[in-house]
Amino acid sequence: MSASTRLAIDGGAPYRTKPFPNRAPFGEEEVEMVAKAIRSQNLFGIGGAMTEEFQKHFAELYGVPWAVASTSGTAAIHIAVGTVNPNPGDEIITAPITETG
Repeated sequence: MSASTRLAIDGGAPYRTKPFPNRAPFGEEEVEMVAKAIRSQNLFGIGGAMTEEFQKHFAELYGVPWAVASTSGTAAIHIAVGTVNPNPGDEIITAPITETG
């Protein structure tokens, strides 16, 4: 396995080489944007009035090619596993996903 295909923890090159930027406190503009999103009645990616713009700006902020918003932590785990595209038998350790009922 070459260094370019290994995870950083296994000796591969790290993807990020500098820390994430510091967070700034929320102001009135951010509060109004959240209210606008809620009033749109659609917080999902498909058809969501603000989701694509949010993803674009989030990716720019963190210096990455793209970002994907999710509707929940469980959905984020599903997106992450799909992005990794594991092979049958690969082990992925995450937080537990539980259902009630």
